[in-house]
Formats: sequence, C-alpha cells, structure tokens
Amino acid sequence: MICSICQCQVCIPVSLLCFPCYSFNTFHCHSVTRVCYECVIRYCELNRSQQERKEILKCLFCKEICNPRELTYSNTFQFDFLLHSQLYPDKTECPFCFSNVLNIFNHLEKCNNSYQQCSCGYITLKQIYKYHFIDCPEYRKCPYCNNFIKKENWIEHLYREHEMIECYECKEIMKENNEMIHLNYLCPYRMISCRMCKEQVSLYSLQEHFQKHKEEIKNSILEMKEFLVKLYEKYNEICKEEQKYCKRYCLTE
Repeated sequence: MICSICQCQVCIPVSLLCFPCYSFNTFHCHSVTRVCYECVIRYCELNRSQQERKEILKCLFCKEICNPRELTYSNTFQFDFLLHSQLYPDKTECPFCFSNVLNIFNHLEKCNNSYQQCSCGYITLKQIYKYHFIDCPEYRKCPYCNNFIKKENWIEHLYREHEMIECYECKEIMKENNEMIHLNYLCPYRMISCRMCKEQVSLYSLQEHFQKHKEEIKNSILEMKEFLVKLYEKYNEICKEEQKYCKRYCLTE
C-alpha cells in the first residue's frame, strides 16, 4: 500500500482520526487509505509542542480542517495492526533508531529516540523526557522520595506513601496529627480578628487590611482639613464684617 503523504510503500500503517470527516464504523476519507506512522507525526506536527504548531490543518482528501494544537498521540491516529502483519510478517525497521525488531509497536513505546508528549502539551525525545518534569507546571517534586508526581495525584501520594498531608492554604507538608496546631497557630493564612474593626482577616493579608484602615483615616483627615479651611474662611469673613460696622459705630460716639 502507498502512503498518501510520502507516496512510498507504507511503513507502520496508521489511520487518521483527527478530522471531522472521520466517523466510526462508517465510510470516511481514511477508511481505505493508510499513511506511515512517521509521516503522520510530521504532517500533524506531533514532533512539536502544542503551542508551537500552526492552528489549521486540512484533511488530505476533503475540505475538513482540525486544530493541530489540540492533537495528541491518542486522538490523532490509530495503528492498523492487521495490515502491518500482512505487509511485514517478519522484522520492521524503527523509523527513529533504525533497529529491526519483531514487534515494532512494543518497541515504539520504549524507543528512546521516539517522541513523547506531556499532558501540558510539551513534546520531546523519550530519552530526555524525564528532565522536562523539573519545569513542567503539571508536576511537583516530592521532597521525600524525589519523584515527580502529577498535581492531581499529589495529595494521595503524600498520604499513601509518606503518611503526610499538605496544608490547603500555605502548602506546607506536615504529619496529620499536627494539622490543627498548624491551622490555628502556625499557618500564615490563618484567620485572625482585626483589633480595629473586629473583622476576621487572613494573617497573610493583614497588612493590606491595615492599609485600608490607614487610607480611611487619611481620607477623614483630609475631609476635616477642608472643613477647617472653610471654617477659618468663615471666621475671617465675620471678623471683616465686625470691623466694617462695629468699629465705625464706636468712633461716632
């Protein structure tokens, strides 16, 4: 079978799933066509991180389009195992490390020269993929076992593996029996009562809360100052009226 992209004998045949024209169990553009696994990676830009891909990709046979930035290795294509067994009953050459292997699909999952995509959208070679976790926004490094744990599994990992918990406010890690002491006396986000207004305020935002009080008093002082200026002007006006009339009457006597 000829690859629809490179126009050569198909190697590791796959069928595209990423375009709207695809329909499960019905005839569609890619029902009877197959493309090379390596060609799909280049065509759909699966060798580049999601934010670096272009925004529009057109189907090879119709006008339907998709967004490459939304594509992953799981929603872009599927392997045609039956066709591959017919085309290559013996060994198959890996398109990344060029090794001849009996089971190419198991090999692709382990091949260090192939690509791997993180759930954050970043793509790199499998052999250096482990270094991506250092800066990945979706993983955290455990201080006890030094493993990188996905954030959605972080709390469960701490409790099951290390019998520890994490404060949901300040993210400090502690023993479970110290939780109440931490929340009531040690957590920088604990709630305290403001002595000025008796309002419950987080200790972390207490300075900002005091700043509001200071601004309120400052505004009150400015208002009083303006009021005093008006009173002083009124006082001077009265004094002038007094001099104008009262002193004249005194002279005439």
